[in-house]
Amino acid sequence: LGTSICPDEINSRPKTSLNSQLQSNMTPDSGVFALGGLAGIPFVGLSGMKAFMSHGPAPGGKVLIYFGPHVGVSEEGLVGKVSRTGQSSVSSACGA
Repeated sequence: LGTSICPDEINSRPKTSLNSQLQSNMTPDSGVFALGGLAGIPFVGLSGMKAFMSHGPAPGGKVLIYFGPHVGVSEEGLVGKVSRTGQSSVSSACGA
């Protein structure tokens, strides 16, 4: 599994994020190869993609690349806003 999602903590909440759900369906000896960062843009370049592919299953195997930006939706339905633990008001889902 290769991921390229924004490192914002709302994307990696244990047991609730899509990233956590994908990892829970992997074998125990599998891992996640981080391909990118802000706004979900992979920034590893050709060398990084080659490194990722060299970590995948034997020839003929399959890999999954999960990528993209994120957008929060507050409990009030405000698109682009999210309630964060410890904050008294909603904030932007992504600052990138």
